[in-house]
Amino acid sequence: DLYKKRRAIFNNREIIIGSNRKFETVYDLITLLYAAKNLLKRSKNVKFLLAGDGSLRGELEKFVKRNNLDSSIKFLGLLNKNEMISFYNSIDIYISTSLSDGGLSSSIAEAMSFERIVIVANNSDNEKWIKNEINGFIFENHNYYQLFKILQKIIKKKEDYIDLPQEARKNIIKNYSYKNQMSKVNSIYNEIIKN
Repeated sequence: DLYKKRRAIFNNREIIIGSNRKFETVYDLITLLYAAKNLLKRSKNVKFLLAGDGSLRGELEKFVKRNNLDSSIKFLGLLNKNEMISFYNSIDIYISTSLSDGGLSSSIAEAMSFERIVIVANNSDNEKWIKNEINGFIFENHNYYQLFKILQKIIKKKEDYIDLPQEARKNIIKNYSYKNQMSKVNSIYNEIIKN
């Protein structure tokens, strides 16, 4: 299984938080950076990895530099498939600040499959997939302070959330796996043929 964890979460001294959404307005990465800024004032053993690229990259990099966060927030650029698998395996927490997704985004589904703690903005179909504090966390769009408080809570009580990503993976395997999706398509085709 390509999208399976190779490393358990919270097994390093540092907590690694990542996002791989494009650096465009709809993905609202500035909300993530404001949450990171607040968290890094209080937690020194945290690093952020931002994979991707986009028209706002320069602006986001300036924010990081202006706030002296460059030692804790790294811009990775675009990643190929193997690098993306390494990315998911290197992080403990995955964040999507996207303001809109068409159904469940593949990046959220992949993070769930890799058994990462997933934190997503409350929009689109995210509430159908993420049940707050059962298989992930949900925060309100643009609410960097709420996102910061969720991160702070996870870091302070990480032992309480160690099993949460397993629930996320179960949800993905049950409802979103290729095998299950093809089975549903096959059932539809069979129903059409019968009629």
